[in-house]
Amino acid sequence: MSVQKIIKTGIKYKIVITIVLFVIYISFIDKNSLISQFQQKSEIEELTGEKHFFEKKIEKNTKRLEQLKTNDANLEKFAREQYRMHKANEEVYIISEQN
Repeated sequence: MSVQKIIKTGIKYKIVITIVLFVIYISFIDKNSLISQFQQKSEIEELTGEKHFFEKKIEKNTKRLEQLKTNDANLEKFAREQYRMHKANEEVYIISEQN
């Protein structure tokens, strides 16, 4: 073999080794590795689902609050059910279902 072939072969191996090491570094070692990006993507999807859940809950509670502000009968019903309030001359009996 001539010296030029040996040098070319050595350079090819160095390039291949460098590329393989670079791919390993990018995939596993770097703080922005592919693994961490997949984890962050799944976390974003989970948080987006929670965001939609809480947005629906806020919308529901806003409608309920609006009903309570505008209708005294709804307000009285809510106070009686949630806080067990009663008028002075009433007795309240709580019946609970046991499973």
